[in-house]
Amino acid sequence: AIKEQYLPKSIGDDLPQSTEGAILSIADKIDNIVASFIVGEIPSGSEDPFGLRRQATAVLSIIVDKDFWLNLAELISFNLTLFPLTFDRSMLLPKLHQFFQERLASLFLDRNIRYDICDAVLAVAWANPVDALQRANALIQFRTGKEFEDLVIGQKRVNNILREQSPTNSIQEQLLIEKDEKELYEKAKEVEPLLNSTIEQKDYPKALSLLLSLRQNIDSLFDNVLIMTDDENLRQNRLALLTYLKSLFLKVCDLSKIVLEGEKSV
Repeated sequence: AIKEQYLPKSIGDDLPQSTEGAILSIADKIDNIVASFIVGEIPSGSEDPFGLRRQATAVLSIIVDKDFWLNLAELISFNLTLFPLTFDRSMLLPKLHQFFQERLASLFLDRNIRYDICDAVLAVAWANPVDALQRANALIQFRTGKEFEDLVIGQKRVNNILREQSPTNSIQEQLLIEKDEKELYEKAKEVEPLLNSTIEQKDYPKALSLLLSLRQNIDSLFDNVLIMTDDENLRQNRLALLTYLKSLFLKVCDLSKIVLEGEKSV
């Protein structure tokens, strides 16, 4: 196990085979990365004198290879508490999170997972690499369905509206006066507990199917209901409905990041 602590020594090198060696290797490399960030040795451009990108990729590769179900964000936060130095934790944490998220995206790209699939999944679930990979594989399969594009378009519309507007209140059912907004809200409430259950079971194909069951109601809302109505109360309530809808989708992934054929990536 002690010997395996230093594996892999380079890209393409063998990963630790024993569980003990894998755990030691992960702990050692995260310790090195966190310590380097604390003292300001953060990779920038082509500069990475301590090979932190390679070490982070090794950590992620081991986690995926061993199917370790762990939360990297929690592991990083705990590691920071082990250092007696004075540093700005609130500044370092986002940088460390972004660093590992970027390395995980690179690892997924090396596995021939499309960049927009990576973006959609890692926007909501980067901290657990094994979980993120399961979501990505489910989304890859889901993408082959004929209704996928329509569902993505609906989420892009939701995202575009909410980018410019933020609701000031939660949903008030008495203000859902149009048939299509009522039916969407009722359908979403029906789907939510089932969605939570399937996500808890890590059944992401089923979770995506449940979200797909909302597609017709979402389309009807946009076809028949004016979201940005002049009535302030109705407008805020409809924005709250869209926010609730978006929150359901973000339990699995951010479909608004999917790039459709003929569409330019942002």
